[in-house]
Amino acid sequence: MRSSIHIFSVEEYLESESKSEVRYEYLGGQVFAMAVGSKAHNIITLNIAIRLRSLLRGNSCDVFMSDMKVKLSELPFSILIFNVNVFFDYVTLKINCE
Repeated sequence: MRSSIHIFSVEEYLESESKSEVRYEYLGGQVFAMAVGSKAHNIITLNIAIRLRSLLRGNSCDVFMSDMKVKLSELPFSILIFNVNVFFDYVTLKINCE
């Protein structure tokens, strides 16, 4: 017997996420609880972010760390094989250039 898996709409996911203390990834209607980062992960992330910010100084780019939720609509091939067209995630680092 197959267990039923609830497929969330983007709206359901965003509403549920706004009320939750736990962060979730959204992948084509399914949600997955995210693991908490380790001390080593945070130190490495901070060091990379500092270096990137230094390299991008004077540019119109900003470096953001893990608290930024990102919606991807054009997904890498590795995710496209699952026939997914929308993906939300909290990325470790993000560079945004305007």
